[in-house]
Amino acid sequence: SPTDVLLGEKDYELLLAIHHAVQDFHLGVRVQGVPAVRMPDGVVMSLRNTNVPADSRDQAAALSAALTAGAHAAEAGADKVREVAAEVLRAAGVEPDYLEVRGRDLGTPPGGCPLARRRDNRRRPPHR
Repeated sequence: SPTDVLLGEKDYELLLAIHHAVQDFHLGVRVQGVPAVRMPDGVVMSLRNTNVPADSRDQAAALSAALTAGAHAAEAGADKVREVAAEVLRAAGVEPDYLEVRGRDLGTPPGGCPLARRRDNRRRPPHR
């Protein structure tokens, strides 16, 4: 019988949900995330992303760049992560409604820092 389930990290929330379901149901397999594979322009390989129009691919690739930049700023705190990620997105012409900083389990980030701020600077309610 299978011992491992390998899932791409492209949809991290789904990866965690499956991991928790496997644990909750004691299925006896180990769920492992594997890094997403990127196309030459930086967009993650997926059936859905093959349909991203050529004129939108730079914006799609900016999501990964914003995550990477935010990760490099993490030691400076959640506000700095949001600021750096927002700058990268803005430079690519992307204006998100909000940015969130979360822990690896998608809950409260380390240190209990605030989760998110909307563009209008109001706090966004926690994800449930």
